Amino acid sequence: MITTTAVDELRDELRDTLARSEAWLRRTVAMPDTAAESLRDVERDAEAIGKLRTRAASTLINVALLGAFSSGKSFLLSGIQGGLELVQVQSGDGSSADKFVGLLPSAPVPANACPASVVPVGEETDFDASGSGYLRVRFVGSGEWEDVGNSPVPSMIAAYVMQDADVADRLRAHRDREVAEIQISISDHRIPAKLYDLPGYG
Repeated sequence: MITTTAVDELRDELRDTLARSEAWLRRTVAMPDTAAESLRDVERDAEAIGKLRTRAASTLINVALLGAFSSGKSFLLSGIQGGLELVQVQSGDGSSADKFVGLLPSAPVPANACPASVVPVGEETDFDASGSGYLRVRFVGSGEWEDVGNSPVPSMIAAYVMQDADVADRLRAHRDREVAEIQISISDHRIPAKLYDLPGYG
């Protein structure tokens, strides 16, 4: 069985091998006796290895959850990263019931109107991703992420990602804008994977 430690060791070995290969190719390009016609090929190879080295340096895998609406994608994503909390909710008649609250809202009706991603981050970030994470939003017509803040309440997340949510739960400056996607960065996670919760089909 391959363990996480073994995978980390293999990744480190791969990064080291790629770094040495790229350095060797760069030295070959710098040699005065390298034929001019070979320079282009060697430079192209060095650039390709440099790109592979960058990819190998990433510890995150990317996983997209696809499926019909209300099939449990958001619930599963929250569970995978340890973001499910069991709470007691009071009904109108005074009785209580159990309810799971996740990183992303889930509902028995079509929920997500836009893609949502949950991204594990380390300690080196310049924002606080503890608790239920740090919410950022990108709007239609804008390529920039806009910060919402740390540990947003479920109704605020729903206001950005759900189809029929109350936009009054958004930040005031965001209420009349169409959301393209949201991202929740979390510092407390179980696996090093960027998980995408895509809108359901059907």
